Amino acid sequence: MDINKLDLGRVINKLLKYKFFEGILIPSPWNLKLNDWRNIPKHDKYLVKDNKIICRFKKPPKEKEIILSKQELWYLFLSINDIFSILRLAHSVFFFDNIEEIQPYWDKKRLRKESSLLDLISVYGMFGFSVKNYSVGDDKVEFQLKDKTRRESDKRLNELIFLIRPTWYKTRKRFLILEYIDSLNNPIFIIEVDTSKREDIFSIGVDEDLLTIDNLRDCIELTDLRK
Repeated sequence: MDINKLDLGRVINKLLKYKFFEGILIPSPWNLKLNDWRNIPKHDKYLVKDNKIICRFKKPPKEKEIILSKQELWYLFLSINDIFSILRLAHSVFFFDNIEEIQPYWDKKRLRKESSLLDLISVYGMFGFSVKNYSVGDDKVEFQLKDKTRRESDKRLNELIFLIRPTWYKTRKRFLILEYIDSLNNPIFIIEVDTSKREDIFSIGVDEDLLTIDNLRDCIELTDLRK
């Protein structure tokens, strides 16, 4: 069967037939597959209660539940991000091993730029966003993100704000711009960020307790394009 025609769950199940991939595709200590983690936000199968994040996966009657603290959720995010970094490295190794066959089909300048941003694009994909366009300058980076889900736009805003720091971490630019477009191609929000306003949270080794939505909002100018 052609693996390119399989959905994520079936691809992972196919790869898990080889024990070598378990550590990558099933991050510890929760023992949930990457597609289960992907499906939790994709299908709105989570809620916050008493400062805990309750996540549900699979369909009834086989539905299961896992409860995460804020610290565990952040550790999970870093773990999955590390996995995507490994997959990006594997992609790069494959590319360079097959450079002669691939080279005629790619514009070299565009390929180098896309390769350097592949980690970040993968992170957006984990949250259900596709990158329609982007631009990178000396001190500014801009991403146009399209929602691949049909969730309410206002409910996606906090997730976009949460993605601000990973965007900074991967690009290290002072000014960040995230333009949000819904699944029907309607422009909804523009989030403009000046990271110099909160250098305490835009730094390496930041205290995780500082990474809150409210603190990130201190750096944000939000434009609602629906008005």
